[in-house]
Amino acid sequence: MPHVTPLFVSVFSAAIIGGGSIAFPAPSQTIGILDTSSIPVSIACNYAITITRQGGRVLVYRSPRSNAKVVSRLPSNTPVYVCDEQRQWYQVRFSGNCKGRFNNGLREDLAQRCPVGWIRKQNVDVKSG
Repeated sequence: MPHVTPLFVSVFSAAIIGGGSIAFPAPSQTIGILDTSSIPVSIACNYAITITRQGGRVLVYRSPRSNAKVVSRLPSNTPVYVCDEQRQWYQVRFSGNCKGRFNNGLREDLAQRCPVGWIRKQNVDVKSG
């Protein structure tokens, strides 16, 4: 099914009021549906998987520092999406709840819906991008 977005259009009516001024009441109405499936959407984050040694868990930090709060622990081979980097860190979006996931990356318009954190580069295998 194509992705559809309601198209909102303001309908204006002009009326001449005494003294020559114009009033523009603007009630908004939904007048149709815009099919956005053919509009190109950029991929903001590259598809990757987590990697660990000996079946451990990858720590996901709130910020790109070893002393930052750990926000999640992911098993090896967990899909993540690399959205940014700083030195030896990748900023990633993660979670099985991310909608619009693709093996070539995560759509820019959907990236904000996913949890975010930082993982050391040595624990990420980038597959696309």
